Amino acid sequence: MGSRTLLNLGLLLALALLVLLVIFEPGREPDTGPSPLTALGIADIHRIQLARGEETPRLLYREGEHWYLDGNPPLEAETAQVRQLLRLAREPAQRRYAATNLDLARIGLGPDAHRVIFNDEVELRFGTTDPLDGLRYVQRDGEISLVRDFYQHLVEANAEHWVSRRLLPGGQAIVALELPELKLHRDAEGRWQLQPEQPDIGSDAIIALLERWRHANALRVERSEVREPGLWVRVRLEGQETPVEFQLRQVGDDWRFLRTDLGLEYRVADHTTRQLLRLSPAVNETTP
Repeated sequence: MGSRTLLNLGLLLALALLVLLVIFEPGREPDTGPSPLTALGIADIHRIQLARGEETPRLLYREGEHWYLDGNPPLEAETAQVRQLLRLAREPAQRRYAATNLDLARIGLGPDAHRVIFNDEVELRFGTTDPLDGLRYVQRDGEISLVRDFYQHLVEANAEHWVSRRLLPGGQAIVALELPELKLHRDAEGRWQLQPEQPDIGSDAIIALLERWRHANALRVERSEVREPGLWVRVRLEGQETPVEFQLRQVGDDWRFLRTDLGLEYRVADHTTRQLLRLSPAVNETTP
């Protein structure tokens, strides 16, 4: 092998060594990416307060595996919405600044800023977005972070946004159901009684109807004080003396299920409503 060839090999080896040094930089700590807004683990959060400025915060709290919106009475919260808000605690900060270096009022972090408080101890204040890249200004104590703008609609949401879209609270069995054209109740022996009697309807069809009610969800929940004439549905749950009552009315292609005791209206799709109001024979009960 000639001297020129050896020289070229030596130069290639030296170049490769330089490339490795640039890539791996011995002694440098590995880059773990942007750090999150808080050190809280999502599973450790059990209380979330939402407020604007100095107004009384809206409270979400966890009991066991379920979240509730505080009130009189407390209402089961929409799990998917709460989970999305919980991710805020671990949202990576793309850039950070000292609060003393920025004009807080100019970036929306004045006294009336929206606030999120985790576990009564970690407060995040929300400002405007950066015009260059659309990141949201978020303040924690004396530090301002820029984060992805995934949470503002949750921070500004009204109370109804957090109410579970389930028509009935989970975990309790139905013991009686009164629909506009029929009534169901469970007798002392645990058998279902139907009024008026329908010989072609068996227990499978009744159980299917009750399951539809247990898992029924609205498209959304709204505040409402409407008291127009409509159909009534009453659902009695095990362990509760007072039934859950809905006043039903059709608006366009959807139905509104009004809880007059709560002042809340559940908007339900037409096809879902028809399934909830109809007791149809099960397939195996109609097959000869």
